[in-house]
This record gives sequence, structure tokens and C-alpha cells, in this order.
Amino acid sequence: MAETAPKCMRAGAAGNDGGDELSALPDDVILRIMSFMNARQALRTCVVSSRWRNLWSALPRINAEFFEFDTDTEGMETVAEDDEVAFKRFVNRLLELRDPAALMEQFWLRYPSSDDYNLQVDSAEANRWISHAIEKKARSVELVAMMLPLEVDNAVFTSRYLRTLGFCNVFLVHGFFKQLETRCPALEDLYLGDWLITDDEISFQKLKYNE
Repeated sequence: MAETAPKCMRAGAAGNDGGDELSALPDDVILRIMSFMNARQALRTCVVSSRWRNLWSALPRINAEFFEFDTDTEGMETVAEDDEVAFKRFVNRLLELRDPAALMEQFWLRYPSSDDYNLQVDSAEANRWISHAIEKKARSVELVAMMLPLEVDNAVFTSRYLRTLGFCNVFLVHGFFKQLETRCPALEDLYLGDWLITDDEISFQKLKYNE
């Protein structure tokens, strides 16, 4: 069973407490380095040093990738239920245990949804995670839905800080583009791939649209 965020935090071994060059770096530099890792890799750095143990909780960039939990050796045609559950539990705990004062620059999510019966629940969960990132003033948000398309909740996107937004394999409903125009005044770049839409009012007047 895949480890969860709190387990890694509790199990952070008291390793080298500063005898190497990495441990001597300022916290903001270490956080910047960790930001180039996916979320699970960044969390594992808690075993490097006791000083690093809780740094992950202030990560400015979160890249939540399902492939780190995928035990299926036959590719993405199927997703093991246990892997999917472990991934969702991990992301939930990761966001719950972040430093409440820490802002977020970027949130990238690669999310598996393999069951038609769970699409509504899966969509709601992904929207809740994105909402958390936007509440933390994220400037870049990206959602890639793996396998089945997820429905994006228009109401989530209200931000004075969001500049870049990307979606792949999602379902956009009526009012989505109007919401972006009126509620995300700083948005400059919109990336869409494999998208389904019922919105008949599509406007890109303020956006650099990429497909």
C-alpha cells in the first residue's frame, strides 16, 4: 500500500543534520529545488535531514502525479482500484497538512478516473483540490484527466492571481468562459486539449488561447 503524507511526515528519519552542502542551503532555495520534484518525491526528502522534515508543507509548487502510485505494468489502459484510492488519499492529506500560511504558485494534477459510476465524485474531488490551490493564490493551474473526462466546476475559478490555466480531457459546461473573463482578470494563457463543451458563449478576448 502506498504511503501517505502524514506517514512520511511522522517517519522522517533524523538523518544528516547539516553536514553536507545541501543542508547548508537556505530554506527558500531548498524549497525551490523541491518544487521541481513531483509531490511524492518532494515529500520523501523529509528523511534527508531533521531540518527538512516539514519543509514540504510550504512547497510553492505542487505536481501531483498518479504515475508514482501506478503499480499496473501494462500501461494506462487500466488503473488498479487500490492505486487510485492511495493517490486520492495522498493528495487529500498533502493539502490538509500544508502550512496554512503557505501560498502556492503552481498546482499541476494528473488525475485518474477509471469508473463511470464515480465520475461525479472524482470531478468534485479534483475541483476541490483546484479550489484549494486557487484559495492559496496559485498563478498556474493544470488538470490532466487520465482515461475518463472530468467535469470542471465553473464556480471554482474566481481569482485575482491566476495567470495560466490548462486542461486536458475535461468537460466544460455553460458559462465557463464567461466565468474566466469576469472572475479571473489576470488570466493570460488558456491551454485546452481533448475537451468537451456545452458552452455556446466562447470568448477569448483577453486570453492567449492555445490548443
